This record gives sequence, structure tokens and C-alpha cells, in this order.
Amino acid sequence: MNPCIHLDYEPKYSACELCTAVPHFPSVKYWKRISPPYVGAPVNVQFCKQRGRINDIFSCYNGERPCYEPIKDGAADIKEVGEQPTTAALCSEEHSKATS
Repeated sequence: MNPCIHLDYEPKYSACELCTAVPHFPSVKYWKRISPPYVGAPVNVQFCKQRGRINDIFSCYNGERPCYEPIKDGAADIKEVGEQPTTAALCSEEHSKATS
């Protein structure tokens, strides 16, 4: 799975934590919304530089969206600003429980 070049992982989403989908998909990153705006709102999302919030994790990795442009093989990963949060493993465990 290659991520789309339009995914946005810059740390400007203060109400979200950047997580990884370990152990099953350790290279997949997504945002976990800490305070969803309403009951039933999507919690695990992506942010796209072109389309805004995407209400799922994988469609920006597997080509489901018409705007999908994969990072070319061998190219550098999506540019991130700042450090990877230490809560990534915790987010992943919660995601695994939610999808089991």
C-alpha cells in the first residue's frame, strides 16, 4: 500500500493524535480525533491537502479515491513536521479493538 501524496500529517490538528495502524499495517498513519464534534462522528480519519477530512483510514492508501496519487516506489515518505507521537501504539491498540 502506498500513501497518497496529498495526505497531510503536519501537526496543525490540535484535537487529533497521529497514530499508526500497527501491528497489521505499521506503515499506515492516520489521525485519531480526541474530541469528535458529535456522538457517532468518525474518530479515525485522514486529512487531505486537497479535500480536507476523509472519514476513513485506508482509501488514501489503496486507491479507492479518484484523487489518489500514490507516492512513487523508492520516493521519500510523506513529509512530516515535528516528531511522531509516542501514543501511536496506544491508538493502534484501540483501533484493533474497535475493528475486531
